[in-house]
Order: sequence, then C-alpha cells, then structure tokens
Amino acid sequence: MLSCKKCYKIFDYIDQGAYDQGQNNKGFLMEDYFTFSEIFNEERKKELLDLYRQEWWCKDRTARDVEDILKGSSFSFGLIDQTQNRLAGFIRVLTDFYKYAYVYDVIIAKDYRGQGLSRRLMDHVINHPQISPLKNISLTCVPEMTDFYKKYEFTDNFGEFVNMVRRNPKATRN
Repeated sequence: MLSCKKCYKIFDYIDQGAYDQGQNNKGFLMEDYFTFSEIFNEERKKELLDLYRQEWWCKDRTARDVEDILKGSSFSFGLIDQTQNRLAGFIRVLTDFYKYAYVYDVIIAKDYRGQGLSRRLMDHVINHPQISPLKNISLTCVPEMTDFYKKYEFTDNFGEFVNMVRRNPKATRN
C-alpha cells in the first residue's frame, strides 16, 4: 500500500464476482491506484475539457472556459489513475473559507464509472481540512442524483430558508 494519504487502493467498491477474477467490472485490476491532484498542466486541462464534453450539461465548454474555471475555483481536484496517468474524475469547490462552500462539476469519465470514484471525490471534499469545518456545503444536481448526495447528508430541506437562483437571460456562458 502506498504511504500517501491521498492515495487509495480500490478494493471496497468491487463486486464479489469481479473480486474472484481479480478485476472489477470495468476491466481494471484491483491494484490500480488513484491519487488526487490540484495541479492541472496543459495535458490535464485537455483531459478535463474532454470530461466536460462528455456531459450534456457542460458539453459546450471551451479550453478558455476550463482556464477560467480552474482560476476561479477555490479548489479543483482531479482524480488521477496512476496506472495510466489519466484524469479519471474531477470536482471543484468555491468557498468563502468562513461558512459556505459550493460543490460543482462532479464528473467521472464514462469508462471509470461504477467503481465508487464519485464517492472518493465527495469524501475528499467533505473531509478536506479547509472545507470540513464550514457550516454549509451546497451543490446543485439532477433529481436522479439526490439519493447519492443524501448519503453525504445533503438535503433539499432548507428549514426556514429558501434557495433562490437568479437566471441571467443575457449570460454569454451556459
């Protein structure tokens, strides 16, 4: 086992049949390693753009958008498959470092899905030493993902508060 505390051996999200064969259902060996990185060189930025372009909700993002996103986010975490030196997932956070954080763009590459990697991303964010002390961590998701996020104690019940959004019809970006 690697000594880096940001490294994870993927054992706990593999079904029994795949365990018996020494592989998970995506064909990756159980010994594969994934690490978190906040460094996005030109190659990683291209991989991130490819991740965005595979999703209906962000498929029109450009290389310039990726630059702006990385520059404007408080934290940007890439989940790197060390065996292939490839970006397998991504998550980013905006925060005031006092009370609020907002999670954006939880994405796993299509050929890495079903391995529990989105859980690794969420665990990394909610346990991050600069995020975990904050009172409110928020996100927006499609309705079919609410059960996943409820596992992390997210709720759509704001109590006495209401979540509001202002849509800008003149916005130049989606």
